[in-house]
Amino acid sequence: MVMMNRCNSTDISPQVLLENGIIWTCIQQAILWSNLIGCILTWISFRYRKRVPLLLLFSSCLCDTLVALCTYSLSVASYWLKGWAFGPFGCYYYALSRYFFQNLSFHIIVASSMERVVSFVWPFVYDKHFAVTFVNKILLAITLYTGLMTLIPLFGAHSIQLRYPCTYCNFDWSAPKNHPFAWVTIINNVVGVFTSVFCNFIVIVVLYRMALKHHKNRHVMKNDNKRQISEEKEMTFILMLTSLAFCISWVPHTVSRLFYT
Repeated sequence: MVMMNRCNSTDISPQVLLENGIIWTCIQQAILWSNLIGCILTWISFRYRKRVPLLLLFSSCLCDTLVALCTYSLSVASYWLKGWAFGPFGCYYYALSRYFFQNLSFHIIVASSMERVVSFVWPFVYDKHFAVTFVNKILLAITLYTGLMTLIPLFGAHSIQLRYPCTYCNFDWSAPKNHPFAWVTIINNVVGVFTSVFCNFIVIVVLYRMALKHHKNRHVMKNDNKRQISEEKEMTFILMLTSLAFCISWVPHTVSRLFYT
């Protein structure tokens, strides 16, 4: 059920729509182009180096690009049209597709954290099993899991609401009929955040021990080994920053849903 009657665009001043429209347009364009450039750079690097972390980074950037292109663009258009112009079906599309792409990107980041742990803690297992074809299967499984999560509201009572200032739609997390779906989302987010933090902690400990070991043996190490270790550290650092950013951005959403439910 989509609730459109709680938001009346005639009650909102044109000045508010104009100011927020300019701000949201800048945000949407920044998200779109930064992630699009990230997609291009990671794909080129992946085609050249065939590294699994690059494939995961590309997939995450692609999800964020699709969020900005397929959903945020509707919100930007609504600001300039001075109200939601896409009807109840567009409201369903906006809420469900944004939920899907954002959670898909989140799950891929969690998988990236787990991939780094396997690569450092069990390198022989990683070299044997973590081929690109295997990771593609993992990405397919993550996509199916996220899709099933997104479709949960359609199999039961739910409430999607047009939100102030009448330019975007989202689940009404305070509605009792949305509480089961909200708790599924909360548990998923908490498990994902803690998994990512735990995996990154393990990687930091392993990297610290490796740094101590390599410092002792720095005179006997070959240049190829030094280059490979440097590349691994660089890739791990990028993935850890990405994981940290996602954890910081997802914790407030999870906490707010806890209070709503």
